Amino acid sequence: MQTLSIPVHHRSLLIAVIAVLLAAGAARPPLLSPSSLSLMPAITTSIPARPTPPGKPAKALPFSMQDVVVFLSGNFQMQPVESGPDYAKFIYAERQHGGTSDEIMRIAVRSREEQLQVAFTFREFNAMHYVAEFIEGPLFTRPESEQLYALLYAPNRLRAWQKVGRFHARAALLEVAEGTEASFEFASNPPSG
Repeated sequence: MQTLSIPVHHRSLLIAVIAVLLAAGAARPPLLSPSSLSLMPAITTSIPARPTPPGKPAKALPFSMQDVVVFLSGNFQMQPVESGPDYAKFIYAERQHGGTSDEIMRIAVRSREEQLQVAFTFREFNAMHYVAEFIEGPLFTRPESEQLYALLYAPNRLRAWQKVGRFHARAALLEVAEGTEASFEFASNPPSG
């Protein structure tokens, strides 16, 4: 009797299993107690309410919202504190002496009308390494990562859509009331307007 050997890539299998568990709601984060948070005001993350829909018939992005959520969960070792079919919010907080927590960063991921938005909001610029890990992660090719850096640090802050390898993107590094926001938007086709 012959057996058929099918190569299984462990990373792909792990990502698929995590995606199924997240979709099923099996990995819910513990609720934060208001008494365990620091007295600093919470960071809020802004994502544009109505993105412009793509002008051409949409083709899929080379990565999905779920791919981004799985990457962030696995790479940063944290689970979303809120999630739904079209959004996920992560909060990274460091435990302080005395049992309180100091919120370092928020990450918001939203999928709308063939677009994907990812925003990192942080108070201290040293948290920018999380943005770098995202840009240099497995979702993007090396040339795409280099182009995303160029968009993020572009001197003119017009946030114009640019062709970036397999997709279109725009990015900005903004000063907001809560600190700094690194904001990315991705679309398979350039939005019109």
